Amino acid sequence: MRRFARPLKVFEGPRGGKLLYMSLRIMPETSTKTPGEILAYRSTTRPRRSLAMRLRGSARSWARHTFSRESLMSSLRTFLWVVPLTVLIWVYAEREELGPPEKVTFKFQLVDSEPGRLVRVVEMVDGRAIPIEGAQVTAEITGPHARLEKVAGQLTAGDVQIPAPHLDPGVHPLQANFISDAPIFKSNGITFNSIMPAELTVLVDPMKSVDVEVQPNPDARDSLAKVEFEPRKVQISMPESFAKDHPKLTAYANLTDLTTPGVHQEDATISPSVNDPHVTLSILSVHAIYTVKNKNVAGVISAIPVWHTLPPSNFWATHHVEMAPGYDTIREVNVVGPPDVIQKLHDGPLTGSPIKATFDVSSTDGANAPGGYLSTPVHIELPPGVRLTGEPPTVQYKIMENKPTDQ
Repeated sequence: MRRFARPLKVFEGPRGGKLLYMSLRIMPETSTKTPGEILAYRSTTRPRRSLAMRLRGSARSWARHTFSRESLMSSLRTFLWVVPLTVLIWVYAEREELGPPEKVTFKFQLVDSEPGRLVRVVEMVDGRAIPIEGAQVTAEITGPHARLEKVAGQLTAGDVQIPAPHLDPGVHPLQANFISDAPIFKSNGITFNSIMPAELTVLVDPMKSVDVEVQPNPDARDSLAKVEFEPRKVQISMPESFAKDHPKLTAYANLTDLTTPGVHQEDATISPSVNDPHVTLSILSVHAIYTVKNKNVAGVISAIPVWHTLPPSNFWATHHVEMAPGYDTIREVNVVGPPDVIQKLHDGPLTGSPIKATFDVSSTDGANAPGGYLSTPVHIELPPGVRLTGEPPTVQYKIMENKPTDQ
C-alpha cells in the first residue's frame, strides 16, 4: 500500500487553537480507487501563565520601552528647558512677592506738563507765597520686594520729579496723594499707605521774558570813565511773581582789569543782578570796551632789602654769593597805586603783605670771575594794585669760592 501526503492546511480552532488538516492518500499498490480523506486535529493552545510571570513580563516590556535610546534623549531634552524655566519662574515669583511697608522721606520737584510755567511748593507768609526750596514729604510705601528696594534707593538719592496736576496760574491747596501717581511709583507697582503732610500749597507761576540793559557791576563804576557793551541789551527769563518782586532786575557785566588806567577790551561774563535758580539769561557774555580812570597816585619806597635764591646743589657747600658794595638794599623805588595803599607804604611796612626784592643765582654764573661782578634785574613783590614806574632795578654780585676759614 502506498501513502501520499499533502501539505497541511491551517484553520482557526476553538479557544484560539488551530486545526491542522492533512490529506492522506492511501492506496493499495494494486488498487486504483481514490483514497479517502483522513482528518488530523492538532490544538496549539498554550497553558495559562502565572500572575508573577505576567508581572515580570510587563516590567521587562515597560523597561525596554522607557529606557530606550529615543526615550532617554527625549527626557533629556525636556529636562534642559523645563528646569531653567522652573528656576526663572521661582525667582520671578520671589521678586514679585510683596515686601513689608517701608517709610521713606524724600525731596521732590514739581513739573508742569504745560511748557512756560513753573510749579513750586510754597508757604504763605503775610499773604505772600514764599517758595520752599527742597520741599519734601514722608510716605509709607508698599510694593514688590525687589522694586520696592530699587524705588526707595532712588528716592533717597536725590530730588524726584513729580508731574503736577493741571492748574490755573495762582496759589492752590492740593492733596498730597497726587504724588503716588508719579511714573516712578506707577511703573514699579508701588502704592502709598500714607503720606505726610497730607496737603500742600502750590504756586503755578507763568514764565516771562524781558529785555534789560547790561550794566557794569556797581563795585566797578567808580573806576570807570567810560564803558560800552555789545550787545547793549540781553533777555532775562523769570517767573511772573519774581518779576513783580524785583522790578529793577538787570544784568551785570563782570570786568576783570579795573586797576590799570587806560582803555581795555574783553569778553565779559554777565549775571542777573539778583541770584535765583529760575532766573536765566539769553546769553552768558558780552563784548566790553571800557576806560579805567587814572586814580592812582605816585609814591616812593625808601628802601627794600635784596635776597638771592640758590638752586639745590652741592656746589654751594664750597661757594657763596657776594654782593657788590651798596647793592644789598634797593633805595628810592618809585611806584604808583591806590592812594590808601601808597599812604601806608609811606607810614611803614604793610602787615601781611611784605615787600621783598629777590634775584636768582645759578652755579654756572662764573665762579671766581676775575675781578668783575655780574648784573641782573631784581623781582620786587608789591601789594595788590601797586606797580613800579620805569625799568626794574638791578643788582651786582659774584660767586666766590669759600676760603678754609669760611667752611
